[in-house]
Amino acid sequence: MRPSRKETTFKALRPAALALVFFAALFGAGSLLARVRPLANVPVAWEKFAHFSAHSDDYDVIFVGTSRVYRGIIPARFDAITAAAGVPTHSFNFGIDAMRPPEDGFIIDQLLALHPRKLRWVFIELGPLHTEFGERDPESVRVVHWHDWPRTVLVCRGLLAPKGRLIRLRSLLFGNANDRARFRHALTHLRLCAMRTLNLGRARAVLDSWDAAKSAPLGDGFATTPVQRMTPEATAEYLRDAAARTPRRSDLDPASCLALDRLVAGIRRAGAEPIFINSPRLSGSPIHPANHPGVPVLDFMDQRAWPELYAPEIRSDSTHLNALGADVYSRVVARRFIEATRD
Repeated sequence: MRPSRKETTFKALRPAALALVFFAALFGAGSLLARVRPLANVPVAWEKFAHFSAHSDDYDVIFVGTSRVYRGIIPARFDAITAAAGVPTHSFNFGIDAMRPPEDGFIIDQLLALHPRKLRWVFIELGPLHTEFGERDPESVRVVHWHDWPRTVLVCRGLLAPKGRLIRLRSLLFGNANDRARFRHALTHLRLCAMRTLNLGRARAVLDSWDAAKSAPLGDGFATTPVQRMTPEATAEYLRDAAARTPRRSDLDPASCLALDRLVAGIRRAGAEPIFINSPRLSGSPIHPANHPGVPVLDFMDQRAWPELYAPEIRSDSTHLNALGADVYSRVVARRFIEATRD
């Protein structure tokens, strides 16, 4: 007996249906794992997140940024100054080495998703959207983990429309080397987004991190820089650079502005207020976002205005403070925070 047309059609479509079910299940499982353990096996970030998850209702101030925050702001010292001034705080340092936008935005979203009841202030170290990989391995867990769809769209927009207008496809494919590199980076970011969504290669990382909360570091999240004093040669070069430098403000590109807009909106939806901070360093330019006039900007990038933060004996290099410098900086940030909140 010959099979009917309906049976023939079903047999023809069955492999496609099974494949669809397989990928749907893979996508669902990957999404669930990403939600259950969003920072699984991410160095430093997971330990800090595990600790903060267990104590989220204890903190009302969070510092988020690069190593300049991680190794520059001592929450215990900050809290002591604010308490003495009658503005008591309980703060946590969620700085991580080399954590720049949009990774910082992803981290803040995960913290806000915990619904910390007492959170009032979120310090954000300002910087442009980081779209390239530099010396990092694109497939490392540190790079893959923040590639959700919103962040991937932002970095692709920064690459393919750096001035707010899309670069022509012909230029991306056949134009100068810089445009071609932008296109390749965008494709890599899309691939990393797919890897994160499906959790390819990360299931073991999630399982390994399941009990990481047991070893999560207690305390306030601060860690001092390994180098406590510059060499005489480095000190001489540092002093020459400091004397020759005149900091000039820079503007953020459209994609970086959009990332910051979303970050500010998310913080305010959570019932807290953002505070922008430009860390004391000789490299880069201070940023003062024009589209957020109501957000305080604590700018410490002028060595003439803040000479106490640029003394060579309190620095480990032109970008980082040593333990003594972190103590000085934490006091200065606390005083400026008190002034800004009172204003």
